[in-house]
Amino acid sequence: MMGTAKSEPLSSDCLQLLELLRVGVCFLDREGHVLVWNKAAEGISGYSREEIVGQDRIWQWLYPNEQYRNEVLATVNAIITHRLHEENFEAKIRRKDGETRIVSWNFQDLPNEDDRARGSVAFCRDVTEQVRIQKELERHSEHLEELVDERTRSLSDSEERLYAIIQGSPEGIIVIDPKRHIAECNQAALQLYESPSKEQLIGRDPLDLIAKKDHEAASGAFTEVTKAGTIRNLRFTMLRSSGQEYPAEISLSIVRDSAGSPLVYVAIVRDLTEQNEIQERLRKAERMAVIGETVAMVGHDLRNPLQAISGALYLLEKKFSPTTDPEVTEMLGLIKNGLDYADNIVKELLDYSKEIRLELTQTTVKAITDAALLHVEIPQNVRVINLTRNEPRISVDVAKTQRVFVNLIANAIDAMSKSGELTITSVEAGGALEIKFSDTGEGISDDVMRNLWKPLSTTKSKGMGLGLAICKRIIEAHGGTIEVETRTGSGSTFTIRLPLKSKT
Repeated sequence: MMGTAKSEPLSSDCLQLLELLRVGVCFLDREGHVLVWNKAAEGISGYSREEIVGQDRIWQWLYPNEQYRNEVLATVNAIITHRLHEENFEAKIRRKDGETRIVSWNFQDLPNEDDRARGSVAFCRDVTEQVRIQKELERHSEHLEELVDERTRSLSDSEERLYAIIQGSPEGIIVIDPKRHIAECNQAALQLYESPSKEQLIGRDPLDLIAKKDHEAASGAFTEVTKAGTIRNLRFTMLRSSGQEYPAEISLSIVRDSAGSPLVYVAIVRDLTEQNEIQERLRKAERMAVIGETVAMVGHDLRNPLQAISGALYLLEKKFSPTTDPEVTEMLGLIKNGLDYADNIVKELLDYSKEIRLELTQTTVKAITDAALLHVEIPQNVRVINLTRNEPRISVDVAKTQRVFVNLIANAIDAMSKSGELTITSVEAGGALEIKFSDTGEGISDDVMRNLWKPLSTTKSKGMGLGLAICKRIIEAHGGTIEVETRTGSGSTFTIRLPLKSKT
């Protein structure tokens, strides 16, 4: 049967702060009755506080599948029993309207003075959109990690509960007195400011934490909140202790005493850096997908006229060959070279646009290097020193890896137009095989370095600037990395790191 839970009433200040939090907050007694259910929890679950408070069926409603519910409750009990206060876990819930959402939970028990649990507090976040974005990024070979650290302290009365809410919130909370000095802050606010202790913040003007360009707007927000009571979603550029700027979203509220006079201002700060980076990476990934589709379309469309010209050239060569006219011979040669060059550009466009599929084979880096050197014309003024080894054996796509080596060797030779030396070495290090291509050329300028791995970026008179971009994609498809170190006037070293254990 459902009983009515009894609990010590929260103060009005505590309740007002609960309504500002974007994190769902739920207090439960030892019998599982819900004591507190804030506005954010209503929005996440679809159940109002009138439906939830005093009831003990919250888990049956959120997790109607008995097996899944038992798994979730087992995790909750483990967290509370072992006091894993930093433990966060995600689980799917069914809202009242039947919609499935993904929620991140954090639990802590509420001990009595004799250290026996008298209930628990739970923080919940709807992370459905974050999970969707993460999956979208994974489809574009981007890797993203999200870390949330929620801390709470032991609770005994209303003030302790309020303190625990402030300290446990993953969003920065700053309490400001009527004279506009920081009176209190939580751990998340210290982390945002990159401060080891509250002493660096307590007593300071909150404008010290905001970039000077936004001081006027921030001052106006204090004036506005005095009239409106609450202002949400203010966008400011804020400062860390080092002076580094970061984007933030602030919700500001005023708490008044019984006489209606301002008691404190409460600012809830959310760092938008990670969110903005995710959105920017997603936009870039979407742009690259569009570019890839366009490149593929253009490449296929160019193949048709190129094939027609190639066929016409074949007929002309049959008609005029052999010929003693040097001008005809020269013109036919120019057409053939132009066709080969255009066909190579189309091949690069199509290679860059399509998905890389690997056909892994056991081989050695020396075998690949020897084969790559046979495909590159080495001028007499360039000396190539091949110090690669036959051990260890690696699992790679031989043809694609050889293409990378050919490209790097050809680029090194181009960088040593007068004369020079290219040294190729291999060494096992940290579970990976490092292959270095070190030339004694002119090095790479800062302007070129900034766009070195970007597609369609080149300093050569010929080519589309896709060579290094394709090389990077091939190596990363193997689970490896490719980097470059350069010294202006002294040469460059390209380093490939391939995992010794094949990528699955």
